[in-house]
Amino acid sequence: MTARFAIPWALALTGCVDAVTTEPVNYDERHPAAVLDVVHASTAPGIAPAVIYVHGGSWRSGSRRSEKGVVEQMARAGYVAFNVDYRLVPEGTFPAAVDDVFCALAYVQANADELGVDPARIAVMGYSAGGHLTGLLATATDVAALQDDACPWGRAVAPAAMLSAAGPMDLPTLSTGAIVEEFVGVPFDEDPATWALASPVTHVTSDDPPFLFVHAEHDLIVPLEQSEAMAVTLRAAGVGAEVLRLEGGGHFLSDGAGLGEGQLEGPFDTAEAAMALFDFLERTIGAP
Repeated sequence: MTARFAIPWALALTGCVDAVTTEPVNYDERHPAAVLDVVHASTAPGIAPAVIYVHGGSWRSGSRRSEKGVVEQMARAGYVAFNVDYRLVPEGTFPAAVDDVFCALAYVQANADELGVDPARIAVMGYSAGGHLTGLLATATDVAALQDDACPWGRAVAPAAMLSAAGPMDLPTLSTGAIVEEFVGVPFDEDPATWALASPVTHVTSDDPPFLFVHAEHDLIVPLEQSEAMAVTLRAAGVGAEVLRLEGGGHFLSDGAGLGEGQLEGPFDTAEAAMALFDFLERTIGAP
């Protein structure tokens, strides 16, 4: 996908409400960091599709507040949105952070009626490290080692759709090896199997949900090839995979910002990403 849309978020969200309600929930009381915000339109009635969002930050920084604007846009569009915190490195060293996001997904699925969610229409979505973690939610629900059986909500099942912005999909091929090593907890040369276990690309099967990748072409931290190669692997398995390549910008810069400008916006903030995102959600989990 290379088309460019010169329209703002506001037009992508025509007819949406302004007011949203945010309610924090500790989804796993064993861990103080395991908190998510339930974000929904203040007047939202009945049962709706849901979007679970996981923030970035190299697995060691960031919080659900750092990218809350994206989540609030989902809620204004009528989706029930969930903004997830998880344990960060060093406490969140693999597989702890992965266990947390699986437990968050299990919480939403187990409490769907109370939350006003259709459990068959849940999408997961993340930026950077959050794209990696949600990539595992989409590909590895059947991998025993990647879900903590002590999660109070049981084991999660696969979501219906997956959206990644600049998410690492194949950890051994990243040039930012020191950051990844800190997350995985062991050097690649000592334990390549654990690096593979932590990589979404390892777990791709024909049962995976459809993917949408949003990635800037000048991303020097998580190269565009991470999304493109994952899409090729998914398609080879018979899974739908779309890639929106953003011209200009990098890992932290919005589309068209240029590598030399300090414009701190993420790939989901761009106009064409907004269009692609809502179109993908409507085709996979349906409109609210």
